Amino acid sequence: MAVGFLISEGKLSLDENVYDIFEKRNGLLQKILRPNLTVEHLLTMKSGVQFNEMGVVSGNDWVDSFLNAPVKGTPGEAFEYNSMNTYLLSAIIQERTGMKMVDYLRPRLFEPLGIRKVFWESCPAGITKGGWGLFLCPEDAAKLGVMYVNGGKFEGKQIVPAEWVAASTSVHATPPEKMGKYGYGYQVWMEERPGSFAFNGMLGQNVLGYPDTGVVIVTNAGSNELFQTCEMLDIVRKYFGAEFGAELKSGEAESPMAYQKLVQTCRDLEGAKETPGRILRGGWKRRTPGPRNSGTPRQIDMAQLLHGKEYKMEDTHVGMFPLTLQVFHNNFSDGIRRIGFFYEKGRFFVELTEGEKTQRIAIGLTGSKVVEWVENEESYLLGTTGQFAENEDGELVLKLEFAFLEEAARRKVKIIFQRDFERIRLEWNETPGKDLIIEGLESLVTDVAIAPLLPSRFRERSLDMIHLLMAQTIEPMVEAHRVRPGKETETEEAAAEAELAAAVENAENAEETV
Repeated sequence: MAVGFLISEGKLSLDENVYDIFEKRNGLLQKILRPNLTVEHLLTMKSGVQFNEMGVVSGNDWVDSFLNAPVKGTPGEAFEYNSMNTYLLSAIIQERTGMKMVDYLRPRLFEPLGIRKVFWESCPAGITKGGWGLFLCPEDAAKLGVMYVNGGKFEGKQIVPAEWVAASTSVHATPPEKMGKYGYGYQVWMEERPGSFAFNGMLGQNVLGYPDTGVVIVTNAGSNELFQTCEMLDIVRKYFGAEFGAELKSGEAESPMAYQKLVQTCRDLEGAKETPGRILRGGWKRRTPGPRNSGTPRQIDMAQLLHGKEYKMEDTHVGMFPLTLQVFHNNFSDGIRRIGFFYEKGRFFVELTEGEKTQRIAIGLTGSKVVEWVENEESYLLGTTGQFAENEDGELVLKLEFAFLEEAARRKVKIIFQRDFERIRLEWNETPGKDLIIEGLESLVTDVAIAPLLPSRFRERSLDMIHLLMAQTIEPMVEAHRVRPGKETETEEAAAEAELAAAVENAENAEETV
């Protein structure tokens, strides 16, 4: 949309060479050998540039990295999805206007639509990321869909030029079928129903529009899928596909009862309550004093049993922040080095120390708790749940789940308490998980432009190595030993002795077996 505004203002054209726009950044080699890479190639994901999302972890100047990256084939020939194409479009907006793209869009798009709560992350150089990092309320995302369904108009006012809406929702590229079956426009995916479109975000974040019926659907699912070819959108297509008809059939009347059922369903999904909770006879005087316990009696007993127990990690490479979020937000964890458990005033807490910062997280033993987690001075809302259980060896297990409510990601950990609570083992996992990340990394290793650069032995075993490394990175197991205030050194020595004794015992058992 920002590109459409800039074109309508006469400050950009689709056939402009990207390297000319950033002329000051080009070295002699780029001026001689650069291909004809246009703005339209970026819009249609046909740039062929090999600097992709994985490369952002390697440096802070993403524009230079993009401009100096090799190009596969000829720009404009083949569709290859790359969010860095969208990032460079954002950089072009800033280059031409002197404004970050998010600021450029405020008076032209967000304010006319009444969108007040909007946040868009920037890269290390201060350029709006463009391809990801946009935070909007679902209601505001729906406004973008309603506007596009109505040819760029919202509440009777033309917001985005109608010509740009028509151009961006027309097919300009053919993606691989595993990504999408219906075509790709200017940063917009086509959908199954003729004329329909989708603003498709990763992990189930979508705005789908059906101009012929006026229907707009917003999803924020947090699924484990990237593109259009996915189970969730197949369900949407089942009910809103090519055969869907929103108009009333001949002789059919509107149903007030059906409408009320729809309203009630929406209220239930939003968590709204129709009536206030019951008040016991006697009213306020019969209230239960003090905080209410959170959890069943057994869950509370287990939480009280853990009160005051603290443990030191024997490996500090695992952080609270999911790996996918660390990469997408350029916000990397220092690693958890200490964990503690506390039960105070009827509430259960897990205390985590990352780097030099210690944070307490309230855990919901029945239902969930909403708390704040701070990662390198950036705040995130967490929904937390916890459950105690026993494994097949009779060991106490605490299962914790942390949902990052403003993201499409979750962190999970299973904590097994061993040797009379002197040691614990933490088994971590996250969603999206290793399958999704491995899919992305496999494409790098098998890419025809990159694979020849790798040693032959590495090429032969690279995929196996990726699977192994990702399993260890995304689903790691970490051991920890108990520490006591004022006796930390002594406790560590005891833990080391216990480990040595266990190793000797295992060796002796192995000899007996032989």
